[in-house]
Amino acid sequence: MTTLTRRRDPDSRDEAWLVFCGDVHVGTIGMGSGNPTGGDQWSWHCGFYPGSNPGDAANGTAADFEAARAALICATMKLIEPRPFADAEIAAFKGSPAEYGAGLKLAIERGWLWMHESGTYVKLTDAGAGLLA
Repeated sequence: MTTLTRRRDPDSRDEAWLVFCGDVHVGTIGMGSGNPTGGDQWSWHCGFYPGSNPGDAANGTAADFEAARAALICATMKLIEPRPFADAEIAAFKGSPAEYGAGLKLAIERGWLWMHESGTYVKLTDAGAGLLA
């Protein structure tokens, strides 16, 4: 399963978190500065390049950190879902989104990957793990 990790942005004066999928920086969650207290205080951005098209990026705002985190996770999973590699290999592999999708479909058909019924993530099966041994 794809694992997202986060760490504090050392270059930000405000509270901000960098989100990674493997070695790839896929998003940022940050507390807005200068926002009036009546609006959403948190913003999020999801996207990475190379590996995705610049127009694939998504962003939004949320009332609190947990809502921003949930929105970022959903957007990130949709962005990396058609890609069989969810780490630094994304940047090195030069396939199109259609090629990623075809590869994912083939791996599922051959029993190497299992896709959750929600369609939001895949897991490596024992048969798939055997290919990597």
